[in-house]
Amino acid sequence: MDVKVTNQYSDTISIMLGNGTFQSIQNYNVGRQPMYTVSMTFNNNTKLDLRVVSFYDAAISIVIGNGNGIFKNQKNYTVGIFPYCLISIDFDHAQKMDLAVVLYTEKMITVLLGDGNGTFSRQNSYTIVRFLASIITVDFDNNKKMDLNVANQWDNVMVATDFNNDKKLDITIVNFDDRTLRLLSGDSEENISPQNLYLTGADPSSLKSADLNNDNQLDLAITNFDNGDLSFVLNICD
Repeated sequence: MDVKVTNQYSDTISIMLGNGTFQSIQNYNVGRQPMYTVSMTFNNNTKLDLRVVSFYDAAISIVIGNGNGIFKNQKNYTVGIFPYCLISIDFDHAQKMDLAVVLYTEKMITVLLGDGNGTFSRQNSYTIVRFLASIITVDFDNNKKMDLNVANQWDNVMVATDFNNDKKLDITIVNFDDRTLRLLSGDSEENISPQNLYLTGADPSSLKSADLNNDNQLDLAITNFDNGDLSFVLNICD
């Protein structure tokens, strides 16, 4: 497993390649105050690329990967005032990766439809009634169409996956103000109910899910803004 981190005050992203431990950090310059990044193959060459939200540039940066942990050829797309985070998935079933970008102060989501070669040519915008903080996409109603779930407060970040192996989607949310991680468990009626609360480090700001210790269970990694470190929550579900 490798790790990528956005550095808001140095306008860079850091890449740490893993092999049981982490190798030397590689830094790449991006736009002003990068807030969020996703990795995906956007130009169908099986090599991971990066998409980075640049908060003060009102843009996203496209950084193409070489397939060996090295990235090049940055391209910027203007999306709207204060983009905060983004997700990537094939929304229109065209077998090309698209993007959905949260615009914090405009209370809006902008969807960029991909051309399949790492570029985006069409944008659609959707207005939401509150300030937006984070966004996830999951087929919540099992109709084979991807839905969007948005956190409406700036201090919440979400991940949706099946943490307890019951074949039902659960949601985890980190809260910046009270320094907690909350697990919301899904049921067969597509309802979500509170379950467990965990303490994090100071001011948790982002959240990722992966099998960190190779036990076939999904764990969580949390960045702590004030501490400048990471918290790990290991899944011990049977």
